[in-house]
Amino acid sequence: MGGVRVDLPSLHGRQGATPLPVPPALAITLAINFAISEGLAMTIDAPETRIVTTYRVACDGAEGALGHPRVWLQIPVDKGFVECGYCDCKFVHEDFEGKV
Repeated sequence: MGGVRVDLPSLHGRQGATPLPVPPALAITLAINFAISEGLAMTIDAPETRIVTTYRVACDGAEGALGHPRVWLQIPVDKGFVECGYCDCKFVHEDFEGKV
């Protein structure tokens, strides 16, 4: 089984110790957790929320050529919002603003 060697001081307690052999998926998880704990991880911006006046809206990612295919979304009248499956943009009907 293939593996990678992880050399994180927090894993074995001392600098220069022999790196630990671990499966690649575990190595990625450990590296991400280490980066988060050390404040080195990048943060992801919260998805955009748009207040709209209609219950049927179109979303194309709003980034021109860098967006996504245009999709039409229907906001459920009882729920008041819908999220785009491509970009996670949240469309909130004006009647539900501040409630969802």
